[in-house]
Amino acid sequence: MLRAMRALSVFLLVLLSNLTLPAKPNVLFIAIDDLAPALRCYGNLIAKTPHIDRLATTGVRFDRAYNQLPLCNP
Repeated sequence: MLRAMRALSVFLLVLLSNLTLPAKPNVLFIAIDDLAPALRCYGNLIAKTPHIDRLATTGVRFDRAYNQLPLCNP
């Protein structure tokens, strides 16, 4: 009987410890080389980017990002 109580208490401890774990955050990092601020979320009224605008309003948007080594594409 004592072994059954110990087994039940260990089972409940493991079960309840998993319920208190925080959820892992979803991280999406979008880096585009030649885009500049040509998105509606940065003030461009011509661009139609509804999905990126929704990501910008619900997530973190960087207003100042600097690159130490600029790269130009042909």
